[in-house]
Amino acid sequence: MAYYGYQVGLVGNLEWLHDDHPRKQHHMNIRVRSTYHTLRLVRKNLEKLDGPPSDLLIMIVLILATVPSGEILSRSSLPVARFRSPLADAQMLDPYGHITNPQSHWTAFYNLVQLKGGLAGMTNRDRATLCQL
Repeated sequence: MAYYGYQVGLVGNLEWLHDDHPRKQHHMNIRVRSTYHTLRLVRKNLEKLDGPPSDLLIMIVLILATVPSGEILSRSSLPVARFRSPLADAQMLDPYGHITNPQSHWTAFYNLVQLKGGLAGMTNRDRATLCQL
């Protein structure tokens, strides 16, 4: 589950950084295929969930909530904010601001964190910090 989940995030970031890459279609295919496998494995984990969820399951659902499920728009086609921060390109603020994902992923993320006992219930502080952001 972690392999496919992290691959979804990595390939999504690669697509954002290199929107004019000649292998863009190949990257999208990898992301879509990895998303399928991630969703399948998350469902298996949820079906056999007995007690609080693992930190890893929470992180993978967070990845699904933050990476677009459809086509990633070209950075040049996105409207640019009137106030241009020097960090806008470094932190990918414009693309992240245009992400649309199903609300169900965010709802699942919040519910899993609650089942864990909140962020304080997570065993890995680094993962809890990422969830807090």
